[in-house]
Amino acid sequence: MEWQCIVDAPLRAAENMERDLAIAEAVAARRMPPTLRLYAWWPPAVSIGRNQDVAEACDPVACVAAGWDVVRRPTGGRAVLHAADEVTYSVALPLEQAPPGVLAAYAWLARALVAAYRRLGLPAELAPGRHLAARSGACFDAPAAHEVVVGGRKLAGSAQVRRAGYLLQHGSLPVTFDPQLHASLLGLAPDAAGMLARQGAGLRNFIDPAPSRAEIVAAVAAGFEEALGVAFANPGPGVLRHTEVGGV
Repeated sequence: MEWQCIVDAPLRAAENMERDLAIAEAVAARRMPPTLRLYAWWPPAVSIGRNQDVAEACDPVACVAAGWDVVRRPTGGRAVLHAADEVTYSVALPLEQAPPGVLAAYAWLARALVAAYRRLGLPAELAPGRHLAARSGACFDAPAAHEVVVGGRKLAGSAQVRRAGYLLQHGSLPVTFDPQLHASLLGLAPDAAGMLARQGAGLRNFIDPAPSRAEIVAAVAAGFEEALGVAFANPGPGVLRHTEVGGV
């Protein structure tokens, strides 16, 4: 299965979401092959799910005061903090090439993330095949079915949308996970930080010093090759390049 891999420099939140959609539409129109995109955010941002209310999903005043953008994702799910040091992935596939059903696609793509984290030295695994009750509006407050965990703590947050012709899934691979900052920017109850500290994690919680961005990017690309049988069209396995998509 031949894909391409795009590695982007940090962009503003709205630009990142526009670029994900532009790539997905290009994939659906067969102007691009299935695509794994790896990117970053500057300034850092809070993304909220397409069905969330902004005022309920985060504290916009606190976000502005902290210098964080707020953006609505085209995908569902709950609010996610995208710190400057995280690696974000997105996958755009023609719909007929995706596993049938949202959960089946989550489980399939999660295999690649598990393989990536194991390459970084973590005993990652998939959460049980059931949905756990959400405790708040934060994505990282509990692992859902087929999400990636280490020691029961959620290490990646993903969201998906299916539209005419394509599947788009993207997700956060945090390096630093700050429960207090989550509680502050999302306007959560005072006891939420402790719960988030027990349920969520970043790479730095398990590996110190944390891997570099280049090491994480290489591990994710290799994880897709290993777990999904992907062959990137870039010159050489795991060799990544920047690609322009419709000027986005």
